[in-house]
Amino acid sequence: MSVDVPMVISTALDERAYRMTQFRMSEDELLAFARQSAGARAAEVVAMYRAEDGVA
Repeated sequence: MSVDVPMVISTALDERAYRMTQFRMSEDELLAFARQSAGARAAEVVAMYRAEDGVA
């Protein structure tokens, strides 16, 4: 550690949750959830998430 370098202290407890509370969704329900934040690009956002995650 250094006095001149800031340190971020955090947790990854809900890093991928994005405020989700329902994890058993149909594809339509998932897209509806994504539309709340991504609007017309919801399908694109879901596809990008899946490409990055590998198991989603």
